Amino acid sequence: MDKTVGVIFFVYNFSDNTTSANRYKSITESFARRQNVKIKVFELSFYKQHNTLSCDLENSDSLSDRLANMIMAFTPKMTCQQKLIYGSKSRYLQFLYQILYNEEVSSPRDFSIMQLLEEFRGGYIIVSGGPYGIFKYAAAVAKKLNSKLILDYRDPWTFGYKAIGAHNIAFKLKKSLQMKTEKRLIEQAAVITTVSESLKKQFPAKFHSKIHVIPNGSNYSEQDIRQKEDSTFNIVYIGTIYDEQLKDDVFFTALQRFLVNKDVRKTRLYFLGSFYNHKLKEKIKDFGLSEVTTITRRLKREELLPYLNGANIFLHLRYGNKSGIITSKNADYLFFRKAVLLPISDNGDMAESILKNKAGYVCNTIEENLTVLEQLWDKFQQGESPRIEQSEEMLRENSREVIAEKFVGLVLRS
Repeated sequence: MDKTVGVIFFVYNFSDNTTSANRYKSITESFARRQNVKIKVFELSFYKQHNTLSCDLENSDSLSDRLANMIMAFTPKMTCQQKLIYGSKSRYLQFLYQILYNEEVSSPRDFSIMQLLEEFRGGYIIVSGGPYGIFKYAAAVAKKLNSKLILDYRDPWTFGYKAIGAHNIAFKLKKSLQMKTEKRLIEQAAVITTVSESLKKQFPAKFHSKIHVIPNGSNYSEQDIRQKEDSTFNIVYIGTIYDEQLKDDVFFTALQRFLVNKDVRKTRLYFLGSFYNHKLKEKIKDFGLSEVTTITRRLKREELLPYLNGANIFLHLRYGNKSGIITSKNADYLFFRKAVLLPISDNGDMAESILKNKAGYVCNTIEENLTVLEQLWDKFQQGESPRIEQSEEMLRENSREVIAEKFVGLVLRS
């Protein structure tokens, strides 16, 4: 590559403590390491809200000076209708807006930054979603600048399963109103990336040749791994808990039975980042697990380290009847090489990952869970290390840096 190539990256919430933000940062840093590549990140900020379910925005890691210098915050001017509906937070008015304008209320319409983008003409416009109003905006900018459009999907839009926590009516409305728009943007795109093969398969087959899987990677490196120092049997869950993950009681019943006749001071159950889910707190109380359980707000990367290193078991909980979700925490679970427990199989991506990587246990009944807990407890009592041996190749391929390099290479070859 001889001449300088311009890259514009449109995102929401670049600075937050979220999986998506970590993905953006690693991709941006990978582009910045390339010679003859000039990248600018435009962080669209009018969508930004404090979502207590998903994260604590104030507890995010500081950006490096290098990254901070690549970012420009952009608050698109809203139309009068957008201001009214966005400010009201009314789902009914949001539905009405989608019907009238065939787009999400968060869709930017302000192109006043075009003069700042001219130096990137003929390069690449990368956009990551959802929400997906930003896709339509990026596609329009790509046309104006005669640039290649790159779409990065972290979740489905109109093809695939209903988003976690979304309402059925809203999902059906979105599919009926926005599928044509999504198809048009897919046709325009030079490259499309998704986080899993399952998500790729949701798209029409005729688009598969331009769709590539770029999974989420671990946020950690080998130097972060330490010996377990505490003397308790620790079961660790990282991240947000959604109500649909709490519909069955298999794990909680198994743990309740497991603790009978045991010194509860030796067992800890951690939900790190799940503080705002009230159903979780109710379930912990109902099963008499309050004494062994700690539920925290979302923690920073460094704050999580003692829990990751101290874990005996990493816990997954399936997302209702969905089988195509592979959560980002899975990459960190695999990297720290402790047994991963899926109490009820999702018959999909999470179970496949555990079995393929020989990383733990996929169960379906209370008895199976109880057996696993007792086996791992015996190892703990005998002083055996909870660490699972994994291949260096698997660990390397699981790092965010390696995954980001794959993304960048794919874009620059397109």
